Amino acid sequence: MFTGNNARRPKGWIATAVRIIGSILVLGACSAIDPIVPPERRIPLRDGGAHSGQWKDMDASVWYRYTTGGQPAGKMRISGSVSARMRLDQLSVSVRFLDGGGEVLGSGQIYSSGYRNGAVGGEYDRTFDIPAGTEALTFASFSKHRLGPR
Repeated sequence: MFTGNNARRPKGWIATAVRIIGSILVLGACSAIDPIVPPERRIPLRDGGAHSGQWKDMDASVWYRYTTGGQPAGKMRISGSVSARMRLDQLSVSVRFLDGGGEVLGSGQIYSSGYRNGAVGGEYDRTFDIPAGTEALTFASFSKHRLGPR
């Protein structure tokens, strides 16, 4: 049996252990995010004219059209639409600019639904600075899934 100051030791030890384990889990989750985009997820950047396509992940579909023609040097205009592939409370989509090895050089948000602001999805039309060394682009989404009725 513990008496005096020793009575607090197990509780303090448990709290410290929980903090350490929690920190390890958070760091592990962050390090599991691969900063290199695999080749099959890259969209090669082409000069001149308009180029269009579709990108999908588990939560979103993005129809895009981008052009560097008619833009100031180092700029790209990208437009299109976003739709949710399931019931979501929130959806944000960003474009990511990649070097030849798939490393992210920069990014910018193209769409955000807000939280529970009605239907998720809509159109976008943005102009971005293209980071030096950009050879490809891809998209990334962040979502909060609907857990119950509104």
